[in-house]
This record gives sequence, C-alpha cells and structure tokens, in this order.
Amino acid sequence: MKKLVLFAFSIFLFGGLMAQTPLTMEPANATAWDEVTLYLDVSLSCPDSALLMADSVMMHSGLTIDDAGWQNTIEFNAMGANGQQPKLVKMASMSPAISISPAGAGAWDEITLTVNTNLSCPEGALLAAENVMMHSGVTLDGAGWSNTVAYDGMGANGQSTALTSNGDGTWSITFVPAAFYGLEEGADVTGINAVFNGGDWTMGEAKAYDGNGNCTDFYVPFGENHIWTITYVPAEFYGIEEGTNAQGINLVFNGGDWSAGEAKDFNETGACTDFYLPFTAPSDEIMIADFEDGTAGPLTLHVMGNGEWDNGELHEVSETFEVIDNPDPSGLNWSSKVMKFNRRGLDEGGQPWGGFWANVDPAVDVTTHKYVHVMVWKPRISPVRFKLEGGPSGTLEMVSSNEQTEVNMWVDMVFKFDTMTGAYPVVAFMPDFEDPFTAPELQVIYFDNIRVNSDPNPADNTSIFNPTTNASLAVYPNPVTSSLFIDLNNDAQSIGIYNLLGQQQATFSNVNAGTFSFSTSDLPKGIYMVVMRDKNNKQYTAKFVKE
Repeated sequence: MKKLVLFAFSIFLFGGLMAQTPLTMEPANATAWDEVTLYLDVSLSCPDSALLMADSVMMHSGLTIDDAGWQNTIEFNAMGANGQQPKLVKMASMSPAISISPAGAGAWDEITLTVNTNLSCPEGALLAAENVMMHSGVTLDGAGWSNTVAYDGMGANGQSTALTSNGDGTWSITFVPAAFYGLEEGADVTGINAVFNGGDWTMGEAKAYDGNGNCTDFYVPFGENHIWTITYVPAEFYGIEEGTNAQGINLVFNGGDWSAGEAKDFNETGACTDFYLPFTAPSDEIMIADFEDGTAGPLTLHVMGNGEWDNGELHEVSETFEVIDNPDPSGLNWSSKVMKFNRRGLDEGGQPWGGFWANVDPAVDVTTHKYVHVMVWKPRISPVRFKLEGGPSGTLEMVSSNEQTEVNMWVDMVFKFDTMTGAYPVVAFMPDFEDPFTAPELQVIYFDNIRVNSDPNPADNTSIFNPTTNASLAVYPNPVTSSLFIDLNNDAQSIGIYNLLGQQQATFSNVNAGTFSFSTSDLPKGIYMVVMRDKNNKQYTAKFVKE
C-alpha cells in the first residue's frame, strides 16, 4: 500500500472564466490500491456553496469498473467494506506555529505573517536566533512553491525576506503577497508556502509539525477555509479484489442527508453533475527532463553557488546552463541533446553547492518510485547531491548512493528518497559538491536524463540510453597529428568537430559517402568528438585524440 497526499487544485474553463475544481486527488498515478486523500472545497461545488454552512459532510460513492460507473456503491449513511465511515473532516487551515493577519486576507491585501518559534519544528531550533529569514513561494494554479523568493534574495518589489522580532519568540513580516511574489492581477493563487531559517540553513530552521510529528513546510491559505477531507484505500473501502479493472471513483457529497444539501461538480454548461476521479496505473519510469527538444522542459532553472551568476539581474541563466548537442555520445548516453553547466571556480566566486534549483511542473512524485537518476559527465571526481523540497514530507537533500569513480565519461548517479512520499515542486541539483571547494577556475559539466524509477542501481552500458552503434562512421589514425580521415557509409548532411567543452572547432556540410579528410594541425592537443548527421537526420559519433 502506498500513501498519496495532495493539496492542489486543477483548472477548468467555464463561461470564459477560470475556476478551480472543488474536488482533487493526486498524484495522477494513484491506483485503487493506494491510500488517497480527497480534498473537497465546498465553496466551489455545485449548487453554489450549498454545503458552505454544513456541520458535517458525508460521501456517497462507488467505482467505475470495466467502463461501468457506480459499481460497489457505498451509501453516505452506510459503512465501507472495511468498516470505515464515509465521513469527511474539516481540514485545519494552518499550523498553530504561524498566523496571518488579518484573518481571511487575500494575496492583494497587506498581511502580517507571524511565526512562533516556541511552537515550530524542530522544537526550539530558532529560539536563540538573532535573525529570522523567510524562504517562501505561493501555490499558483495549483502548483506549490511557485514564484519562490529565496531567504537570501529579495521580493519582486525589492522587499527583504527578514522578519522582525517581537521579543517573545515570535517574529513577524508585513508585506503584500501579490507585490512580493510578482503576481499578475487575477492570478489563481491560493496560499503561501514557507520555511524560516536563522539567516542561513546552518543556523536552524522553523517548520510546521505534520500529523505524525514530523517537520513539514508551512502552508498559509488565503481566504476562509472551506475544505473537507477523507483518507482511505479505495480497494479496501469498496471491497474489490486485486486485479479488478477499477478506473476511477464516482462521488456525490451531502450535509448528513440529502435534505441538508449536496455538493457536486460543474459540467461544461455550468449544470451540476457527479464527481469523477480517474485512476491511472503508474509507469515503470518517469522522465523529468531529457532536453531532447532543446529546452529545460518542466524545469525553471535558477543558478546557485556560482558567484555573481546567481544574480539574474546581472547574468542570464543561459550563461550558466545551456542545452547543447551531446559532446560525448558514448557509453551510457547516446542522447542527441544534453545540458551544459558552466561551473564557476574559486576565481569567480564558486561555492560547494554550485548547480541549480528549479521549480518543476509537474512536480516530482516519489510516492511510487523512490530513486532519482541523473546522467552526469564530469572532468573531476567529487560528491553529487540532489534535493527535493516543497512536498508533504518536507525537504531532503541526498548525496548519491553510488560514488563517482570515473571522469570524462557518462555516469548514472542515483539518489535514494525512500523516506519520502508525495509530489515535490522544487528540486536542486549539485553535481560538484566538494566542501571545502578547491576548483580554482571554471570547469564544464554535462548532465542529462533526469528521471525517477524504482531501480536502486545505476545504469550500465546495456542501458536504454545506449541504443546506437557507430557502424556508419570510422575515424583514423587515432591518435592523430596532422590529418584525420573519416570513412562514411552514408551521405552526411553535416559533420561537426567538437572539443569536450562542447565548443565547435570545425563544420562541414553535404559530405558524400566515402572517405573524407581534414587537417587537424590547428587543433590543440586533447580529446575531440566527430558528430555526423546523415540525410535522415540520424546522428553518429566517434572520438579521437589529437597529439
């Protein structure tokens, strides 16, 4: 049994306006055999606000099995097959360790957030703090930790993230969320995600307690709280056998009986209709980013640990991270595109944690799959770290479970997150976490194929990322001193010569099949890649050494 917890509202269009759906379940790969938590916002259900003043909310539901809805129905006033009552509980609006004033304020109001370090998690971590800083973002369009403002950064309006001490273990900050997080008018923002520290992460942090006594990120909702929840395992509740083709849940809610009002979904015409929450079986592997389309995909990258290049007002992200042609398509990774990372050295302010943090949409889900894999190509050996944050299990930074032992070749680094569950909208990757940091100058690192699966072992040379051979391309002599000969079995639309920094040294177009040669006299000594694309746009590569 896997535990799935959510707090996200999906979006649909109705009458030309954008609205939140009143009932949510996540992640998308929940099955009938997973423990799920449903969240019902009665302020958004149909008929309008029919259960807004309800003292209790009951669930009347069944399953869609083999395309037939409302099978194995459990009446609102009955018990599930496992003896569980179909009764929802009203969700607590926020942790007692944080408060918002005025109560019920929205994102465009001036608010004061107050964190009580006497009540925060871990216990007493910031009681002796001389400074408290806020690391925060908003839940925007259902995605937590959007528009993140780092504790050592500034709000979009130039405001500091520092809180003011009230002298009793509580600290406060007053701001207008819309201005601080740079929200556009009309943005669908539902709350603030926040963590606090004592000036940096080494000085302690303040979080909320979850229901199990563990530390978790604060969530401060805007407006009044009208959310009711129920947690259960559908297979047990509806009494189905393993292997049953359960495709989703059919639901209606009422206020204790039908005369007390009911809550349904809106259809496309604005009429009330039964809720339906689909199940989707999890895949064997989830690819987060492979860069094959020439972009960072779902990752919104932010530079960190790279001196002044961390400052987006001084340098574009593309000066540090750039999707390029794979400079070394060999071994584990024959992908066409990879991410290039200009890792600054001590001469340019490089820090041990050099790398990126990123908002990810969709969020990285480790409910089912617990292992994050990243292909890495590095010129030196050093620890590699990966971090998940903003999800139900809080924040966790892991060093790879396998040590790097090779340089200048693709290695699959694995990160184990078996203590976490749920979806995480913020990640960080630090491929060269040497502490203390000693690299004197810039070095180039490549990474690729960030993915999540259930395999604790790194990929080897039989991996799916090594599907191609170089039968259509041969180079000689190797090593070479003056002239390199290239044998082509097919006509080439292009041939490129690259160094291991990914910098193009020469290029040739429309080369016929046969033997082609070019002078290497002007090339510095080192390792180079020949990258050939044939007329069908298929890529072949070979490596040579210039002496």
